[in-house]
Amino acid sequence: MTPSVPNATIERLRHLAHNLWWSWDQEATALFAGIDPFRWERNGHNPVALIGDLEPELLQQLASSTSFRTTLDRVWARFDAYNSDQSWADGAVPELVAQGGVAYFSMEFGLHESLRLYSGGLGVLAGDHLRSSSDLGVPLVGVSLLYRQGYFQQLIHHSHQLSAYATADWSRLPIAPCTGEDGHVVEITVPIEGVLVRARVWALAVGRSRLLLLDTDLPENNEVDRCITRQLYGGDEHLRIRQEVLLGLGGVAALEALQLEPVVYHLNEGHCAFVPLAVAARRMQAGDMSLDEALSTVRPQCVFTTHTPVPAGHDRFPAQLVERVLGPWWEGLGLELSALMDQGRVHPGSEEESLCMTVVALRNATASNGVSALHGETSRHMWSALWPRLEPKDAPIGHITNGVHPVFWMAPDARDLFDRYLPGWRDRVWDEALWAGVAQIPAEALWALRSRLRHRLVEH
Repeated sequence: MTPSVPNATIERLRHLAHNLWWSWDQEATALFAGIDPFRWERNGHNPVALIGDLEPELLQQLASSTSFRTTLDRVWARFDAYNSDQSWADGAVPELVAQGGVAYFSMEFGLHESLRLYSGGLGVLAGDHLRSSSDLGVPLVGVSLLYRQGYFQQLIHHSHQLSAYATADWSRLPIAPCTGEDGHVVEITVPIEGVLVRARVWALAVGRSRLLLLDTDLPENNEVDRCITRQLYGGDEHLRIRQEVLLGLGGVAALEALQLEPVVYHLNEGHCAFVPLAVAARRMQAGDMSLDEALSTVRPQCVFTTHTPVPAGHDRFPAQLVERVLGPWWEGLGLELSALMDQGRVHPGSEEESLCMTVVALRNATASNGVSALHGETSRHMWSALWPRLEPKDAPIGHITNGVHPVFWMAPDARDLFDRYLPGWRDRVWDEALWAGVAQIPAEALWALRSRLRHRLVEH
């Protein structure tokens, strides 16, 4: 660890490094990259690791540099204004801001290449949701797992693919343990296979949004339970269901431990389908409710996004495995295992059917959507048997075409062009009237941008 340099400039720099807002602010990114380009590349564009590797003498030089301080002050002023200004949500959805907001559950979040918490498009969409909710001021908290090794890195050896896993050092990432009002680190327990598995709750700042991450790699747990959060999508269906139980039951427990009471639970893919069951169980225990009564209170708060347009891509677990992993918890609620299995069966009571996580989510969401018009149509036909009285085209699954967080993904050259011709666009990316101004950009300028970026792609 680098000894602390007692300087307000360096403390500001460290604070910026621990909020991923820097990753979509062009000048902030350039500020970190310019400190030591070699270490910046070696550390995978991770400013926390970069600062941790700097010698005290270099930190003192940065703190003494007038030009560095001037740039940092400019970036800091923009960061401070971003976090304190009125947002779109303050005027558009004040009731959501005033209430408990949204809890967005996802097995993966693609936020930056230095954070190996994702594998592909599902995580990228979740990351863009966090960034966009931050820009809009929507009170949204993400919930996921903190993977010590993340998703595998592909290595090719003599024409064969090898899977390599890098072990993360939490001190070199922009995360911190959550603490309660008493100042203690927040840890929760989750009933898995009759054992209370302990999980620590970590937080990652994404602009104005926050991502909560559950970590079972603790000395209090046995080795099998510590492995739950080692790898994303690693292992067999036994590990998969344990991870999904941790995400669902553990995520709900973490929100409660932090005294967060969301008004909406967003389930990003079927991995999260245990969330409504976990909320319903808590309401059953708090009041004199049956399972159906409890779920009827939860369902209006749940929305579900399905991503996979092929049957093989949906998690299914046999009754024997479900009983092994969740039986003790479920029976402790005074319920039969068949009631749990029926939550995930297209045909309740059919003992041949396994528990399908997508079916659990579809049954317990007030609204469900695919991620494109075609995918919505495909999903309605795939799951039409859940609504036998409706024509497949009328099944209650809509679609919302995937979008992205434009500032994060846009090339710096394109940002500069829009800055020149569409002033204020970064703060109003949702404003259609603003984007009508694109027609005023000279065709020559757009073509020059296109040619320059294509040349860069070909060179790469």
